[in-house]
Amino acid sequence: MGWTHYWEREKEIPAEEFEKAVNDCELLFSKMNVPLAGPQSEAEPVFSPEAMMFNGVQGQDCEIFSMKRIEEPRRPGAAVLSYCKTEKLPYDVCVRAALVIMKHYLGDHLQVMSDGKMKDWKDAVNICILHLGLGDKFNLSSKKKRGNIYF
Repeated sequence: MGWTHYWEREKEIPAEEFEKAVNDCELLFSKMNVPLAGPQSEAEPVFSPEAMMFNGVQGQDCEIFSMKRIEEPRRPGAAVLSYCKTEKLPYDVCVRAALVIMKHYLGDHLQVMSDGKMKDWKDAVNICILHLGLGDKFNLSSKKKRGNIYF
């Protein structure tokens, strides 16, 4: 089992909030010294009004961080549950920062859980505060059990 971050959200994220969050992520990542690639660990990360997707570069990659403005839940009427296993590779800090930024814009409409504790998120939170002036109120949600999987 690897190092994983989880989130729960509604099917549709308002366009304005999603675009602001994606733009902040793109700006922040351009200031960080973390090599990022596109979803298949090649090409460039995706930052668009409809989706944000990135991974570590080949050799430092694991699972794709993918958040789309509109995502279908696994079951009709349920919340959208997602996760990204990073195995603490260098791009992990970008995954955590992206979730801090998304939580800032979505508030209670996004629940963020993690294999880590808040102390493991301090660097991502501090980077967001330093470069974007946001994230100082970020807190992880309590893990919830769904079947035999904790979210």
